[in-house]
Amino acid sequence: MSIQMRKIRVLPIAAGFMLLQACAGQQTKPDELQNLESQLKSFQSNPTTVRTAAVQLDELENLTQRAQSSWSDGDDREYEHVLFLAQKQAEVTRARTEIGEKRQEVNSLAEQRNQLRLDAQEARLAAAREDLKSTQGRAQEAEEARRKAQQEAQLAREEVEQARLEAQLAADQAMALSAELENVKAEQTDRGTLLTLQDILFEFGKSELKDGAERTMKKLAEFINKNPKVSLVIEGFTDSIGSEEFNQKLSEERANAVRDAMLENGVEASRMTTKGMGEQFPVATNDTDAGRSKNRRVEILLEQ
Repeated sequence: MSIQMRKIRVLPIAAGFMLLQACAGQQTKPDELQNLESQLKSFQSNPTTVRTAAVQLDELENLTQRAQSSWSDGDDREYEHVLFLAQKQAEVTRARTEIGEKRQEVNSLAEQRNQLRLDAQEARLAAAREDLKSTQGRAQEAEEARRKAQQEAQLAREEVEQARLEAQLAADQAMALSAELENVKAEQTDRGTLLTLQDILFEFGKSELKDGAERTMKKLAEFINKNPKVSLVIEGFTDSIGSEEFNQKLSEERANAVRDAMLENGVEASRMTTKGMGEQFPVATNDTDAGRSKNRRVEILLEQ
């Protein structure tokens, strides 16, 4: 056979061999290896695995590369061995990842629990602040009320003292008036300062003031007008001569006569009250002229 013919026969055989080699290079990876590579990618993209199973992940990556190489080289024995180790390492990596996830979950729950505790403490603190604020507000109100009460009490004491001084001044002036006017007697009683106008202001059995009583009424009105806070209770009295009805009316008329004289001298009507006491409350015996003269009187009670 010629050399030319031998070359023609060799060419198809070489082409077939090369075709077989190309087919072998394009052979699909085993499912186990593809699954292993998929697990590796999944672990590499998992932050928990990268953070908590870094050592296991590096070992898995190394074994996966060895499995890929042994499979590419056609070393079935080495491939099976390394694939087994890689699958076990994948399980270890998964377990380590799950532990990390559980630990992360526990930490998260612990953080939530701590946050809840902090929230509760903050709520209690806020409530305590509000209670303190309210207590301080009440204390401030109580202090203000106490100060106000003290001020009012002090003012009341000052008013009482002022009234006492004014009453004492009026009493002193009444005593001075009594010393000036023979027919006016002044004295301090449980009821207050009492001015007694003697019977010489009226005719016997009459209620009209005598002509000489004008000076007395004028002086008395001047005294009253100098003490604007003083009010007057004008009470008329008689002796026991005559009927009780007559004496009651006479006593009322005499009290009114003094009131009218005060009005004429500028004393306001709102400051005066009149009463007829009749023959009641004698200050002396009605059995003598002197005693009956004392009982025929008009009393003016000065009230603050």
